[in-house]
This record gives sequence, C-alpha cells and structure tokens, in this order.
Amino acid sequence: MSRINYRIHERFDLTTFSIVTVLTVIGVMAIYSSTRTSVAEAGNFTKQLISWGIALTVFFTVVALPIRYLRTVSWPMYFFALFLLVVVLIIGKIAGGAKSWINVASFSFQPSEVAKIATILAMAHFLSKKQTDLSNIKDVL
Repeated sequence: MSRINYRIHERFDLTTFSIVTVLTVIGVMAIYSSTRTSVAEAGNFTKQLISWGIALTVFFTVVALPIRYLRTVSWPMYFFALFLLVVVLIIGKIAGGAKSWINVASFSFQPSEVAKIATILAMAHFLSKKQTDLSNIKDVL
C-alpha cells in the first residue's frame, strides 16, 4: 500500500498555483463588489467563497494522493462519468436550452465536469503504459 506523499511542494507548480489564486481573489472581489448592494444576489459571494474553500481542500487532497492510487481509480471514474452522462439524458434538468444538470437534494452539478477530469485521468493512465508508442497512430487510437 502506498503512503501519502506529504511533500506537497514537490507535486505542483507554485507559480501556477499563485497565479490561479490571485485570479480567484480578483474574481471573488468582483463578485462581492457587484452583488453587495443587491438583495437578490447577496448569496453569490458567500457561495463562491465556500466553493473556493472546497476546491482548495480537494486540490491539496488530490496532490497528496499517490500516483498509483490515481491510476487505480482512473478507469472506474471514467466509466462512472459515462454513466452520469447517460443519467443526465434521462433525468437531467434543462437550463439554458440544454439538458445538462443533475439535481441532488438542493445541489446541482454538471456531469460533463466530472467527465472532463475522468477522461484526463483515463487518457493519462492509458498513455503512460510502457508498451504505448506515441509515435504509432495505432497505439494512440
């Protein structure tokens, strides 16, 4: 069983993380300044702060996970994402002219966002195999 890598500074680019953090702070400040006087939009600022906190928690958790674990869950996650994409066609909520949201209690999410991450993990797993020759089109397809 793999141990969690607590040396997080070796697992991500601090420059990119800092740029994303600055852009997120600017975005949250823009939301605050545009909604602070509107009663109807008052919850957006708080919602964004909560989402940012959840995203940071998930980010640092995933960065600390062993690569072996990510390889193990990549294909099950991919097939689960495909399942969610089929479910959204059946019970999805229409918003903006597209049936792309699933409601779970008071929470809504787009399965396509899960599918993006799952596809990246599955393709990374597939392309990282030693017998995959990226210069051979048959191996890539």
